[in-house]
Amino acid sequence: MTTPNTTSFDIFGITANADGTYTLGVKTGNQNVVIPIPLPVLLNVLPASVFNVSNNALTISTSAYSANTQLGGILTFAGAAASAGAGGTIQSVVVTDSDNIKAGFDLFLFQSMPASPPGDTSSFTLDAADLLKVFAVIPVTTGNYISMASGGAIASLPVTYPFISVDTNLYGLLMGTGTPTYVHADALNIRLGIKQ
Repeated sequence: MTTPNTTSFDIFGITANADGTYTLGVKTGNQNVVIPIPLPVLLNVLPASVFNVSNNALTISTSAYSANTQLGGILTFAGAAASAGAGGTIQSVVVTDSDNIKAGFDLFLFQSMPASPPGDTSSFTLDAADLLKVFAVIPVTTGNYISMASGGAIASLPVTYPFISVDTNLYGLLMGTGTPTYVHADALNIRLGIKQ
């Protein structure tokens, strides 16, 4: 019977690069090696710990939106990762809409802060540098919502999006796909369920 060769190693550093790539620093024997590594492989060597819910209120306009425009400002999902350069997996997206408008939108998620995000009600465009920071685009449609008897609506989407965060946070932008008019500026709330 042949015994396979195995090599033990210690991780001494992880770098989330601005261009969306990752490097892993490992020590084997008396050598330090820095290697490029794909995100799915990297997450397999990182320990999974807690399930975290990152909540984010959104301030939106009460004027009519046009299609393909930005809804509100930038979302900051604080503490999405346990530490800078660490990662996890987004497992759920929950949207609450107290106005019961049930408007569709695309949630763009970024591993680091976008440098030039569009403003509220502006045409939704991203420059080349910010596009490289996007790791997921999650569509939320009118059909995803359930109206509540007490008023308002809620949408819950099961998802699987692995990520690495540059600074422990994740960031989001909403591109509206309809033409909603909200009554209250605080009608929308976005929550991410995250396994760290």
